[in-house]
Amino acid sequence: MKKVTMKDIAISAGVSLATVSYVLNNNEKEKINDETKEKIFKIAKELNYVPNLNARSLVNKKSGLIGIIVVRDYKKEGPWKKNFYSSYINALERLLDREGYHLLVTNTPLDKPDLDIVLQRELEAVFVIDVDEKFFYKISNNFTVPIIILDSIIDDKLFYKILPDFNDSIKKALKDIDDDEAYLITEKFNSNKVMASISDAFNGKKENLYIMESISGMEKFLKDRKGNQGIIISEYLAILAQRYVDCKKLTVIATCGDSYLLSEDIKLLKFNILKKAERSVELMKEVLEKRYRGNKYLILRAE
Repeated sequence: MKKVTMKDIAISAGVSLATVSYVLNNNEKEKINDETKEKIFKIAKELNYVPNLNARSLVNKKSGLIGIIVVRDYKKEGPWKKNFYSSYINALERLLDREGYHLLVTNTPLDKPDLDIVLQRELEAVFVIDVDEKFFYKISNNFTVPIIILDSIIDDKLFYKILPDFNDSIKKALKDIDDDEAYLITEKFNSNKVMASISDAFNGKKENLYIMESISGMEKFLKDRKGNQGIIISEYLAILAQRYVDCKKLTVIATCGDSYLLSEDIKLLKFNILKKAERSVELMKEVLEKRYRGNKYLILRAE
């Protein structure tokens, strides 16, 4: 099968080869209207155009590669967390593709970081997901490109962070709950400060907070609180919990973009995954263009 070229796209779009090159190589020095850009991107996608990253690297001295490192605690991680970031990564990949970038995704173990794959590539920026401070500093020293941290609280003014506001979402959920014995079930995040913020926001009895460890542990926890109102962070945990609870007494803080899988009786507070991906790309472009913000935290709120 013949490889699609920029010339093929130019012919289909009715524009010059130079115009296609400017758009697909994200050349911002050339003023090209949005309608033409959209047309070129659409045709490129329809023709399954694959950019030659090596050629672009020679021209722009840029690789066009963005790395994303997902930190995994394989020793404690349950199967329910396998797809925790899938919708976000898929949305991010689509948006980066439209900007002319390719995404390189790698999972690395919490206890023994393995960064060989990403370190062998010339990346332009790196996203690091769900990381504690000690681990972050262990891996960040390997990179000389901008690093953006997601779903983690790291009080370092050098780095930008994109963080879901669990404090706000838990308080919103509690406003609609009239139960002194209300419970909270949450996923275990690698960031200790994120876990502390969740615990502080709940402000309930310690025994009514369950940090997910096992399905059998959650089953026992819920059976001991049968009839109580509750909050669950993560729709994947809520899917597992549905069989043990009255869904009308449950509020789910959806973090993964897959709340459509839940019972219609469940009250929902949803973090917008597409918006999270859009903000990620916007922030990345700002940093690459050296347009720096004063506030290093970009806070996302559930709706």
